[in-house]
Amino acid sequence: MEADQAIQPVRIDPLPYQKAVVEYLKREEPELWQWFSSNKVRKEYTDAVRMDLLKSTYRLDREAYEKFYASAEHAARLLGLDVPVTFYQAQNQAQMNAGVAFIPGEAHITFSGSVLQTLNESELFAVVGHELGHVALWENWDNDYLIADQVLSAMSVDPSAAEVHTTAARLNALFMEVYCDRCALTVTDDPAATISMLVKIETGLKDVSAEEIFAKGDSGTPRLTHPECYIRARAIDLWRAGAKDADRIIERMVRGPLALDTLDLIGQQEVARMSRTVVDELISPDWFRSDAVLAHARTLFEDYNGPKPGTNGNAQAESHDLEAVLRDCDTQLRDYFCYLILDFVAADRDLEDAPRAAGLMFSEKYSFADRFGEIMAKELGLRKKQLETLKQQAKAIIDKAEQSGGIDD
Repeated sequence: MEADQAIQPVRIDPLPYQKAVVEYLKREEPELWQWFSSNKVRKEYTDAVRMDLLKSTYRLDREAYEKFYASAEHAARLLGLDVPVTFYQAQNQAQMNAGVAFIPGEAHITFSGSVLQTLNESELFAVVGHELGHVALWENWDNDYLIADQVLSAMSVDPSAAEVHTTAARLNALFMEVYCDRCALTVTDDPAATISMLVKIETGLKDVSAEEIFAKGDSGTPRLTHPECYIRARAIDLWRAGAKDADRIIERMVRGPLALDTLDLIGQQEVARMSRTVVDELISPDWFRSDAVLAHARTLFEDYNGPKPGTNGNAQAESHDLEAVLRDCDTQLRDYFCYLILDFVAADRDLEDAPRAAGLMFSEKYSFADRFGEIMAKELGLRKKQLETLKQQAKAIIDKAEQSGGIDD
């Protein structure tokens, strides 16, 4: 190892999803955020951690594990941490695992089962780097990521919690593991050891080939069937290889496509933003923005008066995002957008066929015209021939509406 004074500490940035969660909770749950930020909560939390360590673990003696403690302190400095590290063995827990009991300014790492006997020296260094990654994440950035973790945990176990809260807590926890895996790789500079450490602990396997995992790529491997473990292994591989858009690819692996029944807090925000994008584009023509249509828009978006300022400048990016979501989302979410459009199509009967034509052209642009046409025909009582005629004449109907300026005020 290099001399401690020659170490160049590395601070690894949180992943985009983690940043989005912190921003969301600060903005949408300011009182809850403030409460968990209070000194009282921090003291209660610290007291609970110390009590749990006393009750459920025994401390590994520094003299007996002198080399191990020295490597941990070296790892801490690599991650820019100036904290004492203490190791513990959990009592009465047979399953292999490792965890960190975080107290501000301290790192208490606990091993469960046969971790110390199963992992080799490089793998143990990796697991220490991973657990210290939690400390680095929680200790820096004004404790924002510790507070976010506590807030989401509390929200998810509340009796009134919705699926979005439990899903957000689960996803945030997985992104945190991905972050800490990056810390393990930074500390060891050994992707094989980092991967094998992860797989051994997660699966219980005693012999692991990291090269086999890397070689399998996106196809997966029979030796690595644990979904979370596979995601994390691929995330390590992508990051260490410096893959282009690695964060975006990893986020897609972790979160999957947007699905109406499994939205998290961030997904809800994305759907709300996309809904606004749909409405902005759909009713952007002057003829479409009648009093009745704007009144309906205000039931969804308070004080709505038309597309947001600057919409034209961002139209291409917004359209690209919307197209990607509609192409990748589940059937229920696509149907939601169909019914959102239909609500505006039917909002003002005085506009006659023009809104229907606009809805068909909009859905054609984003490649879900068949489904929208099916829903519109069913809900508005259109016969098949009427629908086909409307599709054929849609552009002419829109052109006429634009020339006439729509409904007279």
